[in-house]
Amino acid sequence: FFAAPTAGVARASPSAMTRRRLAVRIYDHLVAYERGLALQESFANARRAGMAPDTLLVLQHSPVYTMGKRPTEHNILTDVETLASLGATVHKARRGGDVTFHGPGQHVVYPVVDLRASELGARAYVEGLEDVMIDAAASFGVRATGRVPEMTGVWARGKKLGAVGVQIS
Repeated sequence: FFAAPTAGVARASPSAMTRRRLAVRIYDHLVAYERGLALQESFANARRAGMAPDTLLVLQHSPVYTMGKRPTEHNILTDVETLASLGATVHKARRGGDVTFHGPGQHVVYPVVDLRASELGARAYVEGLEDVMIDAAASFGVRATGRVPEMTGVWARGKKLGAVGVQIS
């Protein structure tokens, strides 16, 4: 564990810059999407019960296409059998948004945090996550922007660099 300012909130809310404990769990193997969901739910339940600190789960998924709450099957341009023959699965997620691919080489960070303790609303939280991605890109010399009108995520040279998808409960 290490103490860190709540990730990305420096621009979102100066009053939220409180120091809190943050556990970081890095998985060095591919994690099936369903297993990743189970991990998130387990950590979220422990967090709600006060048995765990805020936690970042850092992992890579086995090839999977996730679909948000709105019907988006038409945006997967092949059938499930073909995807399965390529080693990919399709999963309906409880988040908003469209179809997203996750796979080897693409690191995914799942924050499991108590937003009430940080005194952040959903919008400030999402913007803070975007700020973290922008800062991370800058550390690699990539100029990125967030909060593009009518678009979510972080953008570099007109292409999407990173997405933010959250479930707040």
